[in-house]
Amino acid sequence: MLYKTVFLFTLLSGVFGYHSIRPWWRNDKLHFTGLANGQKFADCGSTEGKLTDVTVVPCTTDPCTFIRGQDTTIHITFTPSVDITTGLNVVVKGIIAHIPVPFPLPNPDACSGSGLQCPLKAGQQYVYTVSLPVKTIYPQIKLAVQVEIVNKQTNKDVICAKFPAQISD
Repeated sequence: MLYKTVFLFTLLSGVFGYHSIRPWWRNDKLHFTGLANGQKFADCGSTEGKLTDVTVVPCTTDPCTFIRGQDTTIHITFTPSVDITTGLNVVVKGIIAHIPVPFPLPNPDACSGSGLQCPLKAGQQYVYTVSLPVKTIYPQIKLAVQVEIVNKQTNKDVICAKFPAQISD
């Protein structure tokens, strides 16, 4: 699966060219939810919660640069609008030329090892933290990163956050 993902990244960057894809964050129709520490992020479809903040560490540029061979940590602050009783799953995707490419996580359970203690109460603010390993085999490319925290009971997005990034050395 990982090789297919890397192949798709490489194919898309070669076919469309590194700079010829109009990045989603330059789309005049997209309205940013916020700007945190100079980092742009957008709500991409939260249905059972409110996205408050997205912080990427390390991130010193816009878009954030994910350094190959290093981990990148993402902190997402949100408030669920419903009680979360059965737990949460996390889905991370790289969006390249409007094509979502799944990014496998070592632990997709948001209630384990992420700073969250499930169950979660509606109206209370929480911070989800995930560390993404950026492998050296990933191609150097600009993309959008989409993180969805999904309610296991309803299979709906509690939050969906999207932000611009690039993979580089």
